[in-house]
Amino acid sequence: MLPTQAEIKSRRIKIGLTQTELAEKAGVSQSLIAKIETGQIDAAYTYLKKIFDTLEELENQTQPKASDVMNPNVNFVSKKDSVASAIVLMRKHNFSQLPVLDKGHAVGSVSEKSILDRISSGLDAHELSKLECGEIMEEAFPVVSETTPLPAISELLKHHFAVLVRKGGKIGGIISKADLLKTIH
Repeated sequence: MLPTQAEIKSRRIKIGLTQTELAEKAGVSQSLIAKIETGQIDAAYTYLKKIFDTLEELENQTQPKASDVMNPNVNFVSKKDSVASAIVLMRKHNFSQLPVLDKGHAVGSVSEKSILDRISSGLDAHELSKLECGEIMEEAFPVVSETTPLPAISELLKHHFAVLVRKGGKIGGIISKADLLKTIH
């Protein structure tokens, strides 16, 4: 279902286009854009589809992407690393979670929560520190491409501690909720 005709003007202005520029990019006339925006006509579906497809494409080009906000320094642990080493790394960098990678691929995650859950379930802290990360790891963080728009990343961060960014076939960055909040001015 297409958005309403009334949205065209606000979306056009938001991305900084004139009626003429939008018309050229969408392959329609400027007068058609003007008539739609003033409510003088109910445009045909084919014209509206062209206009909205163009607006969406242009909005995606101007939106920040994963590569714009990711931290390229990905600290991680392997499945064989001890929980103690994960804790040291998290403390050193003030992280609350770490990805678990195996040969450059995300296989799990370790977080303060996963560690504290083990302690609260009765596992001795000293014994826990000796375990391998693979023994306590949780689900892997989602992996997105460098070109994934921020709204999609924001949706993922509602359900995950972090999002990994694939660059050149391997993990090349990480985005946490804190990284995303830095984009708000």
